Amino acid sequence: MKQRTLTAVGMALIFIPIFIFGHHFHMFAIFCGLLALLASFEFARVVDKTQSTSSVIAILSMVATGGVIAVGYLRLIGLIQTASMIYALAGVLLAVLVVYVLVPQAHIQGISSVLLIGLYVGLGFLALIDLRIKGIWVLGFVLLNAILTDAFAYMFGIRFGRHRLAPVISPKKSVEGAIAGWVCGSAGATVFAVSLQVFSIHWAYVLIIAMLLSVVAQLGDLVASKIKRDYGIKDFSNLLPGHGGVLDRFDSWIFAAMMMSIIIYVLNQLAHLGL
Repeated sequence: MKQRTLTAVGMALIFIPIFIFGHHFHMFAIFCGLLALLASFEFARVVDKTQSTSSVIAILSMVATGGVIAVGYLRLIGLIQTASMIYALAGVLLAVLVVYVLVPQAHIQGISSVLLIGLYVGLGFLALIDLRIKGIWVLGFVLLNAILTDAFAYMFGIRFGRHRLAPVISPKKSVEGAIAGWVCGSAGATVFAVSLQVFSIHWAYVLIIAMLLSVVAQLGDLVASKIKRDYGIKDFSNLLPGHGGVLDRFDSWIFAAMMMSIIIYVLNQLAHLGL
């Protein structure tokens, strides 16, 4: 417990300043890019740990993830157009497939993992960058929602959990904990957003968004849990003592961030249509 607490404090000391001042010199984007590379390396080593090509798959996964983030970020800051982004991503795909052909030991399962990791991890961390560009409090709203959801789900689940939520995937998670996390996470994030006027929409719509994000955050956690269950591991790595690896810590955050980016895009499109 002491080790876990010290790790959490260390993470906060690193993350909070970058979260606040991350708009300077592309700091937040670089930080998220580095985390994404670590997460993709963790993921690749897990899914391909029994193969002789594990190092190749890990390197390709990092290249694919880095490519997705780099190209996506250039589009977010307006340096390239959407068409250029699509062509660049197609180039990343072609490069991965060429390596598949040129490396005799490479297998389709490993290459499929590379593409999955590139999209899952790359788009997840890119969504965090996207929300930081849109505003520090927009990202804060999403992260607070996910953090409160996880914290209250854990606390209530430990004390009052009686019915297993997903016994095969994650035996410790309970329905009672999930509901408590959903209610408390949604309420806390809504109060935060309304108090700081993060969005220019009615508070009831903010609450609906917060409720949806809380559900998605828990689904993100379950997705990571199912992956780990499939490969018979507890954590993706031991990089963060007491917390596992990067992906263990950020699994629900990147899911919620992707959902929020989609919501903002849809709302903007509806506004352009006058709806």
